[in-house]
Amino acid sequence: DTMPTADDTNNPFLGLPHYVTGTYTRNSTFLDDVEYSRALDVFVKGCADIFLTDSQGNAMLGKRKVEPQPDWWFLGGRMKAGDTIEEAAARNCKRETKLEIDP
Repeated sequence: DTMPTADDTNNPFLGLPHYVTGTYTRNSTFLDDVEYSRALDVFVKGCADIFLTDSQGNAMLGKRKVEPQPDWWFLGGRMKAGDTIEEAAARNCKRETKLEIDP
């Protein structure tokens, strides 16, 4: 009852750009235990963003060239199955900046 709605003018997120992938449609798909376990092993379970600063405290941001939002963002990206957060952050940093950081 107290959840904000799209019409709530006090919502600080109202009007901010966002990417919508589509309308959710409920289905009755059910995976057996073996297939579900395999799927969990390969699904992306998270992202690892990086806040890089230099010795004076200046932050490095990246400017996206592609959707969902071509704008300024923290560096980072999706984790691969089996990655630690640190490994994913290091891989994403190298991919986006060519800088190598220790995981």
